[in-house]
Amino acid sequence: SGTLSASTVAAALTELDAEKASVVTLNAPTGSTLIGTIISATGSVTRTVAAKLNDTVSVKDFGAVGDGVTDDTAAIQAAINYCSTVFNKIVSSTSRSQYRITSSLVINASSIVLDLSLSELLLDDPSGLLSHITIGDGLVQKNGIRIRNISFTRAQVATSGWAINANLTGALEITNCRIYGNNEIYSGIKLYRSIICTIEHVYIDNCINVGIHLEGSSSVLKTIDTSIRECRVEGGTTALKTWDFVEGLFCRDNIFFNTSGICAVISASTNTNGLVSFKFQDTDFDSCGISGIYIDNVNNIQITGCWFSALPTGIEIKENVDGIVISANQIYPTANGIITYGRNVNISG
Repeated sequence: SGTLSASTVAAALTELDAEKASVVTLNAPTGSTLIGTIISATGSVTRTVAAKLNDTVSVKDFGAVGDGVTDDTAAIQAAINYCSTVFNKIVSSTSRSQYRITSSLVINASSIVLDLSLSELLLDDPSGLLSHITIGDGLVQKNGIRIRNISFTRAQVATSGWAINANLTGALEITNCRIYGNNEIYSGIKLYRSIICTIEHVYIDNCINVGIHLEGSSSVLKTIDTSIRECRVEGGTTALKTWDFVEGLFCRDNIFFNTSGICAVISASTNTNGLVSFKFQDTDFDSCGISGIYIDNVNNIQITGCWFSALPTGIEIKENVDGIVISANQIYPTANGIITYGRNVNISG
């Protein structure tokens, strides 16, 4: 009821324009930088939504589709490369997607977590030679890498390669992964010249060759202190194999099942290259084609509380082995329980 002055109208229009501009800005790609957020906890601080979202990086932020048809190699690699510089986590934004890749994904930086939320990583490689993921460049040790919640599959039968191939890593963790070999993936996991690594809650099914392989290159560049816990490896030729310059294997609460050859080969090319300290505890060696554990050219082995069944030989120990403790096991072979030519072998219970 009254007449507005020109200045009042102008001020109102200016305010309206400002509000309109604000709305446009919020709808822009940078709009999340204008919104604050805070968690309900003592000591929490206000952050922008943009900062909160950037705590993690999704492969879909870089264009991965996850439909099993689109080639997502470049998108996932771009996410890895970005996190190599900012030390963020990589996650899939949608659980149980299928990401098709046509070349190996390369992780060549420390402190990266690749977690695909139980999604499938399908390697489409007609050459049959590639690995799904390669870790490290073999020149400078990369530390603190974590591979989690990934299902590995392959589109063609491989003649070499691994689901995960790690070279010169420290404190690497591979957890809660599924390697569905389907007699197409050649081998599961390789740790080469890697220290203090953990493989836990991993299921490896029907790879053509070896489930888990450990190896070093010298007395300096060893694979040392590897923990394998609560895994199941079935099918293929060998569930677990160690070769030269491996020391400190702790294998506990695993199931090695239905291999065509030996379940676990603990060996080296020579006694000089074979090192010490291998411990098997509460592990099931079941339905192997040759034997449960074969030991040669290494020393100081403990086998305790394990179960051996439906296999020709439970445990076979060769001449160049010294210092074995075998206790409280149950062995149900079709031919031989324990064959030993080793020195200082103590069998009890």
